[in-house]
Amino acid sequence: MYLKSIVSGAAMLAVGVFGSGCGAKCVLRESVPIKNAVWCYRDSANFKAEISNPKQKYNIYLDITHDTDYPFENAYLSVTTQYPSGKRQKEQISLQLADKAGLWLGSKAWFGNTVSLHIPVQKNATFAESGKYSFTIAQNMRQDSAVGVHAIGVCIDESSATAK
Repeated sequence: MYLKSIVSGAAMLAVGVFGSGCGAKCVLRESVPIKNAVWCYRDSANFKAEISNPKQKYNIYLDITHDTDYPFENAYLSVTTQYPSGKRQKEQISLQLADKAGLWLGSKAWFGNTVSLHIPVQKNATFAESGKYSFTIAQNMRQDSAVGVHAIGVCIDESSATAK
């Protein structure tokens, strides 16, 4: 399974607001709060999902909540997937958080100064093996601390597309 970088703001807006996309057939929906909204290199978020049917197709999303004064238009992440067999795969992903005009994508909180995004990373993905998968997400910015990130999350749901 390969997670793909999303670089188009339009693609993110099409998905809608944070929280959409993980419905009744949700395999994983979990978010990890970032202490004091300061995400350091050493602080990774870990998620686990049980995949029982490797022929089923899945939609994979990353959720992120950040301050409106977050100093960057994107967030670089390192995502490591550990398969049930123990095999590991590591990828770098760039999440686009603002459009070219500098306006935040996603849903702004009714009060406060946070923005939440539910970003499609891969649609109709298949997993090579059945069993327990582990996902580790770490920030991979050019500085040790990504200030202004409140939470990072993963959502995996079954796709309505038919696997072949």
